[in-house]
Formats: sequence, structure tokens, C-alpha cells
Amino acid sequence: MKKISVEEFWKNYLKSAGKDQSTGYTSELSFGDDDESSSLNILEILSGKRTAFSSSYYAFEIDREPLPKKGNLYILTDWLDNPYAVLETKDVTTLPFNMVPWSLAQKENEAESLDEWKDVKAEFFEYDAEVMGYNFSPEMPVVFEEFTVIYRNPEACGL
Repeated sequence: MKKISVEEFWKNYLKSAGKDQSTGYTSELSFGDDDESSSLNILEILSGKRTAFSSSYYAFEIDREPLPKKGNLYILTDWLDNPYAVLETKDVTTLPFNMVPWSLAQKENEAESLDEWKDVKAEFFEYDAEVMGYNFSPEMPVVFEEFTVIYRNPEACGL
């Protein structure tokens, strides 16, 4: 894949979408904690297998970040900050962890059942809580962000 900066990628998207060049994006977004998991997540997103991600509501408060909203635009990057796609937020749902339905959880493509998803995510949120300084509980509010891929890096046919 030809190396392209995030800024150049964004300008290419704006031009292809016929949008004003002064239009901004919400932030860069990457998944995983190493190159391999980042690449796997990108493949799942670009193939349409993953259409949502969840975060602790408390993480937004601690980081003093606004909650996501419909219409947010993100640049999906890999572990090395190479841009792969523009994602648009289609819906945001906040609800207690223990009230997440399978219809929502399965959009993250992290498990084969709701019970498995809860086990996987509880482990993640317990780790995240320890690192960030909040308390995880089954009643903890979770922010689900559903998205769609609206633009792909034409150079990124594969990883």
C-alpha cells in the first residue's frame, strides 16, 4: 500500500464526496493493542462483519470527551497511523452493561452468543477500569456506537 498521510487521505475523501475542503472529522480511530489485532479489526470493519463498538460511559467522563453522536466522522487507521477508511456514526445507544441485547452486541463481532460477549467485554472493561480509574459493574453504562464505512482508501485492497 502506498503511504498516504491522514491529512491527504481526508482531503481525498472530501474531494470524492464533493464536500467543502474545510470540513473536519471527529478523530482518528484505531482498534486493538498491537499491529496484528489492529489489522484484524480493520479487516472485520472493511468486510462489514463489524459495524459497532462499545466504550465505557465513564471513560468519556474521565477523558473529558464528548459522547459520540450520529453523523460523527472518523478516520480508521492501523497501528502505524495508515488511513484505511472513513466511518460515519449511524446511531448511538447508552445502556447498562447487563441490559445490552444480543441484537446490539453481535454488531461488534466479538462473540457467538450474548453470554460469551458479556464474558469477553467484562474482561475488557475490568482491564480498562483499572487503567483509567473507574469501577466496572454490571450496571455500568456502556456507549454503543454503530457505524458504516462511507469511504475506503483505494490503495488499501488488503492488509
